[in-house]
Amino acid sequence: MKKYISIGVNELDTYLDYTILSIMAIYILHSTPSEIGILGACFAIPFLVASGLFGKLFDNGNILKWRMLLFFINGIVMLFYL
Repeated sequence: MKKYISIGVNELDTYLDYTILSIMAIYILHSTPSEIGILGACFAIPFLVASGLFGKLFDNGNILKWRMLLFFINGIVMLFYL
């Protein structure tokens, strides 16, 4: 049960990260809706493409380093795109 609660908390944290970056993109960078969509895709595509890998990582509980890597990649992509 503890593992599933941890997974749920990590998912909520991911959406919170997306929300914070969206707010920054809208109010600081004056982004358009299409740019916000690209920002959302930067969060969704890695999980969509590598769902099998992330499923194995979630079961083992070794996801923190991968989440940090994806957050860093998303930040870099957002800076270059916006």
